[in-house]
Amino acid sequence: MIMTNSHLDRRWLPLNALRAFEGVAKHLSFTAAANALLISQSALSRHVIALEKMIGVQLFERRPHSLVLTKAGQHLLPAVMKSFDRLEYALDDLRNDGATGTRTLRVHMPPSFAAYLAVPILRDFRRAAAEVEIDLVSPHGVGPPPADVDVAVVYSKPTVTDLVTDLLWPVHLSLLCHPNVAARHAGKSLAQFVEANELVHVRISELPRHHLWKQFARAANLTNLNVERGVVFDTAMLAAQCVERRWRRAARHVSIRRSHSFRASGQTIQQQPG
Repeated sequence: MIMTNSHLDRRWLPLNALRAFEGVAKHLSFTAAANALLISQSALSRHVIALEKMIGVQLFERRPHSLVLTKAGQHLLPAVMKSFDRLEYALDDLRNDGATGTRTLRVHMPPSFAAYLAVPILRDFRRAAAEVEIDLVSPHGVGPPPADVDVAVVYSKPTVTDLVTDLLWPVHLSLLCHPNVAARHAGKSLAQFVEANELVHVRISELPRHHLWKQFARAANLTNLNVERGVVFDTAMLAAQCVERRWRRAARHVSIRRSHSFRASGQTIQQQPG
């Protein structure tokens, strides 16, 4: 094998070992991966160990009852999966006499973004690129996207990672409530309005439970206002549904919305700070 300190010769790319690594990383189990790849577990294990020795880093953390990808494994897995996907697509094209085949694009985005913004965008994209099939992953939860997606829309602070990122738009916070709630408290100051109603929060990964409301209060100069109260939801969509539906049962809920998430309608209205 010919290697330098920074470069692996393409002639020695361990394709079988990489395929074994991909299988184990997907299943997080040597037994399940061996069954899926139709090879023995011992052979699969030898491939993974050989790959780890070749690159000089550990790809899996082997715990007593579980298997976890290390940071190196998390870094390698998307590249391996996409490379094998491209090979698979190219071979399928050749088998189909060069005819243009379909491609699958796995897209991860928050449920609120998917429901209120992404559907028309993806519809236009499908018209322009009919050969691309879209798998939309939109879990009700928080945290980074899974490693097996091609593109993701996330709400986060600017970070430096190996991923290619683009800013879609900065966040501007405003209130979201039922119009009857606003009418009932007409004439009150913003601080009095917030104090008189129940608050609804949206959880953001790795940030405090009441982060958005604290940001809003700071931007609106609402000092000495208690915003650490109310229900916390995993998604903005659930928070908005709470604001809309709970009021029908005489509840008084006010939520914080992020710009471009929800539009004013007969069900909810929004109020900018200041």
